[in-house]
Amino acid sequence: MVPNRAAARRRAESGLPLRYGSAVARLVDRAPQNVPGDFFVDASCIACDACRRIAPGILGGGEDDTAFVRRQPPAPEEEQRALMALAACPVAAIGTVVKHAARAAEAARAFPEAIAEEGGVYHCG
Repeated sequence: MVPNRAAARRRAESGLPLRYGSAVARLVDRAPQNVPGDFFVDASCIACDACRRIAPGILGGGEDDTAFVRRQPPAPEEEQRALMALAACPVAAIGTVVKHAARAAEAARAFPEAIAEEGGVYHCG
């Protein structure tokens, strides 16, 4: 069973309401596969693969698996890609321990991003 589905099932069985649409990733729900450090993915990941397309060197997991931080971004360019993935996550499952409000806003403004040199194809974040 996919970890976020298991967490949702446990939460439902406990009588607590399911947590959908959270505005931010929750450190308390941090996935155990994450490497230690600032960036993390929590249990609300839906395995959509958006983050891995944006920051493949930072975020890991198979095509049908929930994402996790496989390594923390060592350089500013990779941190920018990780923040773009954070901004693009449809369920806000990517978070940081230290808040990066200004840099995250800058990363969000990087969209739409051309994904094909010709043809006008863009990733909108």
